[in-house]
Amino acid sequence: YNIPFHSEGVGNFYDTTEIRDVLSFLSILNNPLDNIALYASLTSPFGTLTDEEIAVVKANNSEFRYLYDALKEYAKSNENGKINAFLERVDKYRRLSRILPISELIERLFNETGYENIVAAMPNGSQRLANVKMLLIKATEYAKTSFYGLFHFLRYVELLKKTDVDEGEAVQLDENADVVRVMSIHKSKGLEFPVCFIGGIDERFNEQDLRAQFVTDVDEGIGASFLDPKARIKRSTIKKDYIISKLKRENIGEEIRVLYVAMTRAKEKLIMVGSVKDVDKWFQTGSVGEYSSYLSIVSEGVTGNMNKYFLRVDPDFSKGEEKLIKKEADLSVLRANFISESGHADGELLKNLRERFSFKYPYESLSKLYTKTTVSKLKTEPENHEDDEAVQEFTLEEEEYVPIFAGGKEEVKGNVRGTAYHKMLKLLEFKDFKGKGALKEENKAELTRQLKVLNDRNKMPKEEQDLVFMGKIVSFFESDLANEMIEADKEGKLYKEQPFVIGVDASEIDPEFPKGETILVQGVIDAYYITGDKIVILDYKTDKVDSKEELILRYQKQLKYYAKALEQITGLKALRLYIYSFGLGTAFVID
Repeated sequence: YNIPFHSEGVGNFYDTTEIRDVLSFLSILNNPLDNIALYASLTSPFGTLTDEEIAVVKANNSEFRYLYDALKEYAKSNENGKINAFLERVDKYRRLSRILPISELIERLFNETGYENIVAAMPNGSQRLANVKMLLIKATEYAKTSFYGLFHFLRYVELLKKTDVDEGEAVQLDENADVVRVMSIHKSKGLEFPVCFIGGIDERFNEQDLRAQFVTDVDEGIGASFLDPKARIKRSTIKKDYIISKLKRENIGEEIRVLYVAMTRAKEKLIMVGSVKDVDKWFQTGSVGEYSSYLSIVSEGVTGNMNKYFLRVDPDFSKGEEKLIKKEADLSVLRANFISESGHADGELLKNLRERFSFKYPYESLSKLYTKTTVSKLKTEPENHEDDEAVQEFTLEEEEYVPIFAGGKEEVKGNVRGTAYHKMLKLLEFKDFKGKGALKEENKAELTRQLKVLNDRNKMPKEEQDLVFMGKIVSFFESDLANEMIEADKEGKLYKEQPFVIGVDASEIDPEFPKGETILVQGVIDAYYITGDKIVILDYKTDKVDSKEELILRYQKQLKYYAKALEQITGLKALRLYIYSFGLGTAFVID
């Protein structure tokens, strides 16, 4: 009926057409011999082939088991622009997948193919576009984890599918808009609405746990079934029945509280929706007076046989209450008998159980051992470091904080500002700056020119640039270190944002870890340049600190891993390790 609504987690995000197309293309970058993913990708906007064209390829090259091999063979002797373009795209992005984070890989794919515009033009395009943008966000969040690369991302997505962990499609309408809001009863707690619908009140409560082989209670312990393998008999035990009865009463009590929450959300009108097989019969046998039997039971405090909100019971509920009380009393006696009988337990069996439950794993230290980490997690935090934010910034021009109500700007989190600094220094062309000895206006003019280009090309929009204090960037390019980097860039010997993965002996990371075990350490080196037959490594830091000693203590180990990684990658020895602190406005060497 085209009624707008807001609901978190509606639909199956990874099963939507626009997301399946992207994941299929990513799958063949990881493994081109995946026939299903390849066929799906060929018929998607990334391939644009028809079923007939694919059938011709397969028919002419039927000796090939894999569709990818058939495509390559077909392209050798037949002119088909779409197939050639597709194979070139696959080759190109397979190479890029080895060096780019998954978020940048997907973003580049969208920009080059215009995929966002394509999905926006489809039916329900606004929702499809929102889903595509949501995939980019998920990929960006994935890049912040300790995992890296296309293969791990695809495994991560497959795991979400198998475990039914799906957050739903992207939400377009804001929850404060004039829409119908759909939510669970738990999420509605504390909220009020003019009109409320409670749906599905005829559905049975979930009692799956009560039918399990073992039932557990924090007070009563474990209840198990009795098994006689010789007679092939299985039956419940007194203790298990008692625990099930106790858990059932507790569950019903919780369901009553949940329903109370739901029924008190409405300001003006409450509509409860349920279904029965025979309405007339239900009204005859399942209600007392003008109220439903459920409400009568709640008012009387009887909960014995309830298994749904919409309950049908004997109208003479007072007798039911007497029976329930008697049943509880019987179980109390049986429980007392069970406890008294347990005093005659088999001594040998009791000893065996105690030995098993007191067992301690001899290699407990290995439980903390991990196989992979990021170099940023290995930094050393100084003692009494009150601020746990990774990065905090202050401006050279003015350090006084101005509140928003007095005309100040909204405070920016340190890690967001730090990311902006790193991105700008990655994109700037160092060789075009004048460097040390030039007039400040010359470096400032060059910075302004390059930032305009980055904004025009949408590589770093103005709102991102505004997070960076330009005075600090100009001061950086007037340093001796920047001067060396400018000269290295002119010779093609300056490298920025170098990713790496190295194997480190576990005992180096934590003395408690055993020697001989390897932990993979991954990270990204901000910049390095080659001078002669040595390399100079640089790490930008935007932390708010009082002295360089604090930065050295915190990041010395991190820089050592950078040197070790680059020596393995380049075969050259490290000459110097630098930290450039934008907070202190200076560079210093790590010993």
